[in-house]
Amino acid sequence: ARNILNESFPDRWIGRSGRISWPARSPDLTPLDFFLWGHLKNEVFLTRVLVSLNRTIFVL
Repeated sequence: ARNILNESFPDRWIGRSGRISWPARSPDLTPLDFFLWGHLKNEVFLTRVLVSLNRTIFVL
């Protein structure tokens, strides 16, 4: 793919291992940075209700 890009667009394409070094990920914030990761963080670190925690302890 790089050879085709180099032939079609010499020194004018942006990508990994191209002439211009670009980061793998854009440093700009995206909507995913605000919504998705915040949502996942809330789900993973969700504090359990005491009743649910007691049920889990007594079942084990």
